[in-house]
Amino acid sequence: VDDLLLLRLAGSIKTRFPNLSEYSLIVDDHRDNGLKPERSYNLNTGFELLFLDRMLSFRNDYFISRVKDRIEKVTGGIDPPVNIGEVVSQGIESIITWESMSIANIVTVKTELSYTFIHARMHDDTPEEKVNKGKYLENTPVHQFCADVRLRFVSGTLLALWGYSTVNQVVYTMRERPEPFPAETPFSTSYFEAVRLHDPVMFNIKVSQKFCEKYEAYVMCKNIFDDYNADPFIPGPGRIFYAGISAEF
Repeated sequence: VDDLLLLRLAGSIKTRFPNLSEYSLIVDDHRDNGLKPERSYNLNTGFELLFLDRMLSFRNDYFISRVKDRIEKVTGGIDPPVNIGEVVSQGIESIITWESMSIANIVTVKTELSYTFIHARMHDDTPEEKVNKGKYLENTPVHQFCADVRLRFVSGTLLALWGYSTVNQVVYTMRERPEPFPAETPFSTSYFEAVRLHDPVMFNIKVSQKFCEKYEAYVMCKNIFDDYNADPFIPGPGRIFYAGISAEF
């Protein structure tokens, strides 16, 4: 419906075959896990409402991805990869976008705010503790918030603020020590515990000025809150400052 409603629907089926690098780790029958192709089924559907001659829009999408026999690398060694039974990821993404006309003939404003909810689960009974530790996917946030605000002045000045925050990411840690060898204790995910990571808020700011038509000078600060990434082993840099000049010819 022109200037009011857009409907979207997309789907796909994909197959990924093991590559030669993955096959090269299978050097004998003992290490051959019977690696199978990975198949994924994907669907995305949603709607977008348009208001004020398309200056304001609200978009909402539902997505789902089902991956069967997902090929997962076994970390920390030279063992060949294995197939995970099934991984299902689904969620909802909502986006609000507003782009103004010139305000008092001085500035135009463009704002985009988004929220994404992700429900991802692993369904697997692989007795490989480096791959199968539980139903949750590590380093996959449940909630993600994004914001982008840009002010463009008639003088050629641009003020941009953008960033994101992720909530409820987990990694697995050892809850208890399994029975030592030679006791034949069956594999169990109960030996692991999903530990919630830090919820980072990463925001950036940039101010730029155009001059002589083809040149632009800018100053920028990334991670202005001096926060750190969710990954405890790779926390990332703190507050960073930039300055520079760009040109177009």
